[in-house]
Amino acid sequence: MTTSGICGSDLHMYEGRTELKQGTVVGHEILGVIEEIGQAVRSVKKR
Repeated sequence: MTTSGICGSDLHMYEGRTELKQGTVVGHEILGVIEEIGQAVRSVKKR
């Protein structure tokens, strides 16, 4: 994983429109680099 950001549903909590309970993890939109794949992997490719 190289980057993480908040998504639209997280924005509701961040902006106070819905409750953000203590311990809630935000930032589940991720970007990364695939460095290795197993033999059975068919849907992604190594870069």
